[in-house]
Amino acid sequence: MSDVPLTMKGLLVTSFGAPSDAVTLKTDMKAPVLDEESDDILVRVKYASLHLGDYKISNGDMGKLAGLMGFKLPYVPGQDYSGKVIKVGKKVTEFAVGDSVCGQVRLGNGTLCEYIVVNQTKEKEIYKMPSNVNFVSAAGIQCSLETAYQSLHAYGGGMRDGDSVLVLGGSTVAGMYATQMAKNVFNSKRIAVTSSSE
Repeated sequence: MSDVPLTMKGLLVTSFGAPSDAVTLKTDMKAPVLDEESDDILVRVKYASLHLGDYKISNGDMGKLAGLMGFKLPYVPGQDYSGKVIKVGKKVTEFAVGDSVCGQVRLGNGTLCEYIVVNQTKEKEIYKMPSNVNFVSAAGIQCSLETAYQSLHAYGGGMRDGDSVLVLGGSTVAGMYATQMAKNVFNSKRIAVTSSSE
């Protein structure tokens, strides 16, 4: 299974604008090549997820900020992923071929493709999947869970044990994580508010 084809399928953002115009399915993208002397890891992506940031950048809502963040067309969208390790560099010590993994890559490096290369020393890029989490769920954990944690704990002085919390957008993925975290980590009373479609 460590044989990687020279090309792969993936989504490619070729211009900033409406997704129907800006995003293209490519079947002949160059597959990443692992530097065998490195601490890099080649992962076959099983599932990947899109987040609001992916959409806002690709449709041009973020304007010049996309360029300042290092986005250069064309690029592969997606941040979070789950998959299987299929090859490791010689300096990799924490992962092995066959490991089920998940993580988050920097915006613009893209996970909506068949193969990605991640680095074991870069924070958030790769984790071993917990045995009680499936590949579908693991592909959507990182960004939303991080957003929920930052909203509750990192900003504005942070929550303390027993604090009450108002979760706006409680039906979003980040909102559901925030609600669970408020209850199970911070032992808080919780109120979840969602918006209607009207």
